[in-house]
Amino acid sequence: MGINYSDSIGLAVIIYKAIPLIMVERPDSALGIISVLHRTKIIAVGGPIGVSKLAFKTTSSNGVALSNAYTYLYSCSGNCGGIAMGSQLSAVTAYAGSDNIWYTEVDNSQSHGKKYLQISQDSTAIVDFYARVQLTVNSDYVSTSLLGADYFKWSDLWANDSQEESAMLAD
Repeated sequence: MGINYSDSIGLAVIIYKAIPLIMVERPDSALGIISVLHRTKIIAVGGPIGVSKLAFKTTSSNGVALSNAYTYLYSCSGNCGGIAMGSQLSAVTAYAGSDNIWYTEVDNSQSHGKKYLQISQDSTAIVDFYARVQLTVNSDYVSTSLLGADYFKWSDLWANDSQEESAMLAD
């Protein structure tokens, strides 16, 4: 992503052609058997971007069991690289590890056949994080956070915008 330069004291300066603007939105629904646990709005600023991995951390009340999580393209205003709204982006993850982190990756074995979600300049993708929820009482809760840094893999597609691995260079 971007081009690396060094300043006078040797620290890297990274210049990107484009960046993602991330906003969290409140899901429309309450907890149910299959629930939207997190809604993320991603806007491509300055040029197209590709997003290949998202990770979410969950905490919940005692007795709540989460399973079968996946990401889903809820909507796209503009161009989302040929992935239709309503497409499942990632394969189903059966369970999170003991750290309660759910790793999702755009999976080309899904019906869209893509390795990453390409979002054109000034376009907006809304990605939902779904999971199966086993509740115990009416006061159960699930709290979900989108993780950044090493958990959110994106590219400004500076190398190319193909669906090849080379397009998602260095995160």
